Amino acid sequence: MAEPFLRFLARTFVTKADLADYCFVFPNRRSGKFFEKELADAASTSILMPEITTITNFISDITGGIEANRIESLFTLYNAYCEIAPDNNTSFDKFAHWGDVILNDFGDVERYMVDAKELFVNISELKAIKANYLNDEVIEVLSHFFNIRKENNSNENFWQHISAVDGEVSIQRKFISIWDTLYPLYEKYCQKLQKSGLTTGALSLRAAEQKVRKMDITDFNSKHYVFAGFNVLSTAEHKLFEAMRDKGFSDFYWDYNSPAFASKQNRATKFISQYIKEFPSIYQEEKNPTMPPNVNIIGVPSNYGQTKYVGKLINQLVDNHIIADANNAIDTAIVMPDEQLFTSMLKSIDTSKVPNVNVTMGVSIRNSSIATLMAAVSRLHYQASYSNDEWTYFHADVKDILMHPLARFAFGNNARELIEYITNENLYQIPYSTICKYLGSDNKLFDIDQKLNIVTVEKYITQVIEFARHILTLQESTFGRKALKEVVDDPDEAPGTSVEIAFLNKYCDAMAELDEVFKQYVKINYADFNLDVNTFCFLLERLVNQAKIAFEGEPLGGLQVMGVLETRCLN
Repeated sequence: MAEPFLRFLARTFVTKADLADYCFVFPNRRSGKFFEKELADAASTSILMPEITTITNFISDITGGIEANRIESLFTLYNAYCEIAPDNNTSFDKFAHWGDVILNDFGDVERYMVDAKELFVNISELKAIKANYLNDEVIEVLSHFFNIRKENNSNENFWQHISAVDGEVSIQRKFISIWDTLYPLYEKYCQKLQKSGLTTGALSLRAAEQKVRKMDITDFNSKHYVFAGFNVLSTAEHKLFEAMRDKGFSDFYWDYNSPAFASKQNRATKFISQYIKEFPSIYQEEKNPTMPPNVNIIGVPSNYGQTKYVGKLINQLVDNHIIADANNAIDTAIVMPDEQLFTSMLKSIDTSKVPNVNVTMGVSIRNSSIATLMAAVSRLHYQASYSNDEWTYFHADVKDILMHPLARFAFGNNARELIEYITNENLYQIPYSTICKYLGSDNKLFDIDQKLNIVTVEKYITQVIEFARHILTLQESTFGRKALKEVVDDPDEAPGTSVEIAFLNKYCDAMAELDEVFKQYVKINYADFNLDVNTFCFLLERLVNQAKIAFEGEPLGGLQVMGVLETRCLN
């Protein structure tokens, strides 16, 4: 059997007298943890451990910058936009969605080290807009930004139904004016970030490469650097590796030692074969003659069925002693391409046979009950209107709220009766007073002030979160679990209430973080800063989108459960 990649690294470097002067840089934390274990196993005597870090932390140490969160970046961009276009009266509500797209573009500019001035050229002819290059996401953002509606499904005809507004200034010409401002906006945005002592991940990459080239060896924390286990590099990462290589104290290792990579027809070798030539290794692995092990492919018709089958397969591996130590099945991994499989996967593992499970991928907040409720609330208010001294809501959005498991649990038969009334009467717009007749005036999901600003919207979202907390607490009780069976298809497959409350707490943390951003970037009275529910939910979603609930556990023990990217460097 071939020597595992991390074991080769550990065996190669463990005998170095100056091992403590080394810094090993890996693509993720899990690789570093396993390398640390391999070093300990390879050492015959006590050793001083080297520094082991991730590429993200390495870049942060070089630049010393504080990475701005998504909302800080968005407000910085908005303030920059207001400064370069002082006559523009675009509200933050209209700007937020477009600004989020622009942040992605600015990130790509830095990540791929593009000349921003050359990229953001003016589009002078209207004919350029007629080209069919606008995708659905861009159309949706433009429609929201300019307060227009796409009348048909043809992107090519997007502009044709829009008549001139403001005299001769058409929506089309306004769109072109955006391109005129992109480079000044990019410059002003970068200046404001730098002035605030903030940076972004993409900006940090570019700044790290430039700083490394100016640094002397005495400016680094370690005397030797080893970069290991990387795969496809962005342009900025590639330039950073070049800068470290040119310093003369860096070494590079690629997890590439397999006959499967010998064929030039294997597309998986496209980038690594190039990197091996550009960033060679000082120490060479022995050629591995062993082909990858046999792979069994089993067709299962559903995701749920796959997880159930894996549970049975793990039991068979234990019973047949293929998993030698069921209490510490560290040599066995379950790799999931979709985090939505996580809950049912955990429930499929027989803990009486495999008591220790190491989960480091975390549970995504995206499919939690609070996240889906917030999405429904956002849609509800996107199409809401205020008339006759009360809010009215679009019928489909009201039904979505009432059919949500938390709302069904809270309102029970009243929710069903309201849905039947809306359907039987063929109602299109539902007044708040009608909702109160069925749900009572103390319902938290539809009760919001007429004037929408930071104060009123924050108050409303807080009461939605507290509504969810109250319902989740009720579900903890025996009565609650019994009632839960009436509102979800399979309560045993729903995430545990404790996990859902942990997700809810993430939203509370995001609310506090958002409030801090408001304090820093909103310079006028909160009551005068117009902000609708849809934008507020959009900002919250951006803050919690990447949040995961981590599980406590020993990373170097137990059955390994991970995502695809976490398999890098591991055997």
